[in-house]
Amino acid sequence: MDASKLIRRRCASRGVTHVRTRLDREFCVVANALAQHRNLDYLAIGIATYMLSVPEGTKVSIKALTERDPRHGEHAISGALRRLEAVGFLRRETSRLPTGRIVTRTFIHTVPVRDDAPEAVRVEPIVAEPAAPVRQEARASVREEARASVREEARASVREEAGAAPKAAPAPVRDTTPAPVRDTTPAPVRDTTPAPVRDTAPAPVRDTTPAPVRDTTPAPVRDTAPAAPAPTPPPRTHGIAAHVLSTLHREDPRLVLPERDLARLTPLAAAWLERDVDRDALRAALLAHLPQHIHRPAAFLAHRLVTDLPAPPTKLPTTFRAGSAPVEPSNLPDVRPSAWWHSCDVCERALRYGPGRCRDCQAERGAAADRW
Repeated sequence: MDASKLIRRRCASRGVTHVRTRLDREFCVVANALAQHRNLDYLAIGIATYMLSVPEGTKVSIKALTERDPRHGEHAISGALRRLEAVGFLRRETSRLPTGRIVTRTFIHTVPVRDDAPEAVRVEPIVAEPAAPVRQEARASVREEARASVREEARASVREEAGAAPKAAPAPVRDTTPAPVRDTTPAPVRDTTPAPVRDTAPAPVRDTTPAPVRDTTPAPVRDTAPAAPAPTPPPRTHGIAAHVLSTLHREDPRLVLPERDLARLTPLAAAWLERDVDRDALRAALLAHLPQHIHRPAAFLAHRLVTDLPAPPTKLPTTFRAGSAPVEPSNLPDVRPSAWWHSCDVCERALRYGPGRCRDCQAERGAAADRW
């Protein structure tokens, strides 16, 4: 840069100091009303300055501005354009071209224009003609110029030939071709035989009755699939297990089970009953030593049913007698149960008053004895 163009008037004691350069090309004029507007941020002021600096016809849509500076998104640029419209520096109008295309025209003002400004201040959009007729007119003008230049060249050549000296023309040659002989052959006699009469009898009428439509409906297919087997009723142990699980909330209200969890836990509880565990023992095992907080009753009960599952009953050992072969339990004599003595259901203590539980087991479990 030429140092002679730098103009520095004075140095400010504080703040900014202007170092101006005299410009004679590639500059634009920005009013202080835009550069120092209090209601506009730096992004809106920068976009307006960019629009004032580019030549007319440059694309200034939101997409074009975003592609030029990807650091700002489309939402930020759209908001800046709306703020410029609000203060009167920017005006966008939508118009329809003769071809039916809808375009948006952007007008940037050096000074803000209010809605109540006179018509002389406003800049009305110029309705541009479609590009296709302009190209056609340009092509037609080029063709007319080419034709005019060809005509001018032809006229110039004719004038040059006319201005040249005339040459001696040769003598005309006499035409010695003999005259054509006239044809005297008589004309052929016209045939006056009448033409044959055309047969005008009507043609036979074609039978247009439609043929009967063949029934192509397929015969009903006989259902040979085997019938679905009837659903097998659940075993009795499932019903007892479901009853025990569904009544646990009577002992502890925290053990309320939904129907889905009840159906999932029923087979686990039925496995206990299939291993010679009665319903009361199952209930006692599930209610024993409950923790202080139970967040998921179904998970808690499932853990107990799986981890505390009792062992299945084992087979009785082989019985030996002195001096005899081992006797299997199946070979033992059938002993009839006594009508007076019974065994406790829990501790197998002998009871005389009937089947059920002994007094000690009733006191421990706090339940009344089941008397038959």
